[in-house]
Amino acid sequence: MHTPLCCFATLFTLLLIPPFAKAEEVREHFPEKIVITVVDEAGKPITHANGFHDFRRYVRFTVDEHGVFEIPIAEYKERWQTATPPSDVTIRAEGYGPFLASFRRDPIPPDTFTVVLKPAQKIGTLVVEDKGNPVEGVGVSLLVTPETAYKTRVWTGIQTKTNADGKWSIFELPATSSQVHISFEKEEYQPTSVTLPTARLNPDAAGQYNEKIVLEADLSRNNPIFLSSLEFLENPVPVADSKASAEAEMKPYTETIPGTEVTFKMVPIKGGKFLMGSPENEQGRKADEGPRHEVEIKPFWMEEHETTRLEFEQFALYYLRRNRKDMAPPTARERVADAFVAPTNPWGTSEIYVNRGKPGYPATSMTIYAAQAYCKWLTIMTGRYYRLPTEAEWEYACRAGSESAYSFGNDAGKINDVAWYFGNSDGQVQKVKQKQPNAWGLYDMHGNVAEWVLEQYAADTYENRKPEMFGAPVKALIVRVGVDVTAGHIVRGGHFENESPDLRSAKRLRANETGTWNANEVGYPYSIWWLTDAPFVGFRIVRPLEPPKTEEEAKLYEPDPEVWHWYHIMNPRGD
Repeated sequence: MHTPLCCFATLFTLLLIPPFAKAEEVREHFPEKIVITVVDEAGKPITHANGFHDFRRYVRFTVDEHGVFEIPIAEYKERWQTATPPSDVTIRAEGYGPFLASFRRDPIPPDTFTVVLKPAQKIGTLVVEDKGNPVEGVGVSLLVTPETAYKTRVWTGIQTKTNADGKWSIFELPATSSQVHISFEKEEYQPTSVTLPTARLNPDAAGQYNEKIVLEADLSRNNPIFLSSLEFLENPVPVADSKASAEAEMKPYTETIPGTEVTFKMVPIKGGKFLMGSPENEQGRKADEGPRHEVEIKPFWMEEHETTRLEFEQFALYYLRRNRKDMAPPTARERVADAFVAPTNPWGTSEIYVNRGKPGYPATSMTIYAAQAYCKWLTIMTGRYYRLPTEAEWEYACRAGSESAYSFGNDAGKINDVAWYFGNSDGQVQKVKQKQPNAWGLYDMHGNVAEWVLEQYAADTYENRKPEMFGAPVKALIVRVGVDVTAGHIVRGGHFENESPDLRSAKRLRANETGTWNANEVGYPYSIWWLTDAPFVGFRIVRPLEPPKTEEEAKLYEPDPEVWHWYHIMNPRGD
């Protein structure tokens, strides 16, 4: 996971939003760069200041000998005009309280401003103990709620550790802060946190603020998400025609989620070679779809339609667990699955509820992490290895032997027969299997909902990756836990709001590129489970004929348990 900047123990937080120019004025004369000068209260440059900003990506910086640094703002113009979440600049220097500015889309800051850092002043001490014994090296993370905060909380980027006496010093908070949330974590212990109003932290005439924090043993790493899926592949739950040891033995089969009557069909996809990408003369082609190159794919089964809400809800909305009270006692396999992590309540994600419980609609609005977690949960439940497809597997299956723009040919005028898109969807997701399947019996590979694949996006992927690398995915890294676990990943197939060129077999869509997929996320950290504004995103699952042979290989396809663990630590809501 991405860890906040390691900072000095003598630092605390100052949130300051400078008086920015009016948005209309700035957009008429958009600045090429922002020049920031860092000084002390006497106006003297602070030359040892440093920090980071995340206007488009996470960038560290250090001021020069004059206390100055520049942000080339012109390259972030598109984000500022389209993305709702703020971009942050954090500046800190040893001996001073840091500066944190949240730059909103509207208004936009001027091209120059000066940051004044104030000296840090100690006001108290926290002592971290385990049964009365001080604990050294406990990580202390801070989350501040300013009176003028954008959304609800602002992550300060501060992380320190307790000393040999288990002590951590608190430093003065500015008047702009209404409360501070302090989290404590160490490998063997349950993450612990305390939320304190600023009034309690400001010392009175009597002196210091002091408090003891007691740590308890951490049981979160006992969650089955930390177990290898390979442990559950022996003695799978019997399902007719699901067993095969060679490609010639693969047959279509219908999987039933154990403990339910929910079923879905898996279609065998024979291995083979195909040309991945699009030719330069293909209408609607983008540069990241080339150059075309030959890729060899191993055999696998693929779900014949997009994973439905009813399937996903057994995991994501606890339906299966809730129904157990009216059923026979769970099997050992089901008990493990019941203890598996599950998404938090999808508050603020109204699209989740629109067709909840109605059969036939695709599951939508989940992050790639939630989709991967579902696959691992399903593997534990069934004993068959399910995962998301790689980008190459997805395109191979979508093409179904074709080399044209669409699986049915190059004539976009025929798209209405096979896909839900802007021209026929009425702006909403539709039931699966209402259109014609492709030549391999797969429905809705074009349109309806865009589908998660495993790799991270890179515009030059096809240029730089060797053909032999396409059989396995690149590790799907989580860039920054707490802000967005989807940015930089890929969805395929287009969706019901897209025009026909975006539904082409080779079309690649970078997830959440402008930050709008979770624009209405109101909490911090951002959910690792749900996207508030992406009702057009879903997934379908695959099952390789040959599952991973080692735990290290399996990690390439599965959700990183540390992402969930750190989300649990960082999340003041406790979900």
